Amino acid sequence: MLNLIFSLIFYIIGILSNYYDLVNIEIICLFGIITTLSYLVKNINVFISFFVSFSFFLIGYYNCQFQKYEPEKNDISIFTPIKLNIDGIVNSEIKRSDRFSMFELKLVKVSNINLYAKGNIFVVTENKNTKDLNYGDKVLVKGKINIPKDSYNYGEFSFKEYLSRKNIFSVMNANEIIILKSNYKVDWYSYLISIRKK
Repeated sequence: MLNLIFSLIFYIIGILSNYYDLVNIEIICLFGIITTLSYLVKNINVFISFFVSFSFFLIGYYNCQFQKYEPEKNDISIFTPIKLNIDGIVNSEIKRSDRFSMFELKLVKVSNINLYAKGNIFVVTENKNTKDLNYGDKVLVKGKINIPKDSYNYGEFSFKEYLSRKNIFSVMNANEIIILKSNYKVDWYSYLISIRKK
């Protein structure tokens, strides 16, 4: 019974890890190493527990990989390409490179025109626009929205497919970002990010 509960927990952790992009190959390898070591120790009960938990984690993680996602009928992506001012909530950790920052934005409303739309947007902007930006901030973002480009070679990484698994069907190149309210959304993921930054 305990193995079943652990398996269910690891299955859910696998799904959440895929959705929030929390897992990389190192963690999967670590699970594999722990499972192998438990076998080498010759404790069959520990081995079975780790093996079953690890298997359910992988099933949960990769179950999300193979689903096909389509935008809803009023998703912001159906209006692309278009320049918009959008009120939204920063819905991911800000990822910064040398020149650019990227994050996910949950659309609250379109500010500059009368347009009812909803959805999530992947925002790309220069680092100077995200200096004080954090997960959970309510912001006004100005820029042009497009549909992400798909890969042209079979078997190549598809950014469009990657975003669609996260229910994101549009990309915005933002010129300006104004923080309307800091820490507007506080949840368990904001605590995870704060722990990771320490």
